[in-house]
Amino acid sequence: MEVLTKYKCIFSDLDKTLLNAEGTISDYTRTTIQTIISHGIEFVPSSGRAFFSLPECLSEIRGLKYVITSNGACINDYHAKTALDKSCIPGSTIEHLADYTEKLGAFVEVFINGQGYTQRPFFDDPSLIRGCNDFRIKYVRTTRKPVDDMRRFILDNRKDIESFVILVHPDKSSELEAKTRFQFPETYITHSEKHMIEISNINSGKHRGMEKFCSLMKIKPEEAIAFGDAANDIEMLRSAGLGIAVANATEECRKSADRITEKSNNDDGVAAELRTIFPFWFQ
Repeated sequence: MEVLTKYKCIFSDLDKTLLNAEGTISDYTRTTIQTIISHGIEFVPSSGRAFFSLPECLSEIRGLKYVITSNGACINDYHAKTALDKSCIPGSTIEHLADYTEKLGAFVEVFINGQGYTQRPFFDDPSLIRGCNDFRIKYVRTTRKPVDDMRRFILDNRKDIESFVILVHPDKSSELEAKTRFQFPETYITHSEKHMIEISNINSGKHRGMEKFCSLMKIKPEEAIAFGDAANDIEMLRSAGLGIAVANATEECRKSADRITEKSNNDDGVAAELRTIFPFWFQ
């Protein structure tokens, strides 16, 4: 007999939440998610990543149908590789962002139709930005396409940019993020790492992506569970019926959660918590 549950959907951040330090998931986590899905609950990875930057391990999760990317700007059919809903940054704002970042002398990345692009000097040497560890360097090299003239590229694609990322020194990020918020109040601004300022359409944010997805599926946000670890997850945790921070989450994120997992992302924290929430499927 099927067990009834008030939860209909689970949203989970990827990096440092669902994924371990190697950027993948264990068999334990994969089988846990597959069991949840097999009982009619959607599992939706919700990431700041561009679609084509998603880890290969997601393809191994049987039954996975949807993903939210670019900090809520895109809701995607995972296997069709198409956007069911997408909100790009207005072209006029992109023009101002191009001017703004050129004056800053900052490296930038842009996401267009699910693909991430970055300036060639940063692609060739991601260590130019402090905070890029070995995993991040490999990530940049395998998920980004290098651009020689970024300003021209940005302006040529101004109508199709899902996310605009400013790469900064971690020690200067808070001050610059505040300044950028003041300069661009018509955008949604957040960060997942200290060296990144992530900008998207004002109607973005993982919480809005979650809300739009719930509307498409005809379920309520209070029927959702959300997992996260960083600043760009906070609003999603607050908006879900049950918001859970992993043990390794930032203090700001932990304070915004309803509860905190006992285990970190490196110890299957999300999967262990799901087995606690739905014990009747894992006996």
